Amino acid sequence: MRPQLQSGKIKLLAVTNTVRAPTEPNVPTVQEAGQPALTIDGLIGLFGPSDTPMELRRRIAADVGAGPIARSKSG
Repeated sequence: MRPQLQSGKIKLLAVTNTVRAPTEPNVPTVQEAGQPALTIDGLIGLFGPSDTPMELRRRIAADVGAGPIARSKSG
């Protein structure tokens, strides 16, 4: 993934850990980005093409937010 990041083909929007990644200090945590229920310490990633339709992005976000980890973190 690093080559795609360095070439600008992908952009990191946030990290799911509770602290910023030491290798990418300018990338906020999901909590800092306003999504504390998505905080997961460990490795996880969601990837898709930049032209993914907004409706599909919303469905994926809803599915992720309804998952067992998100539910247990949010109450």
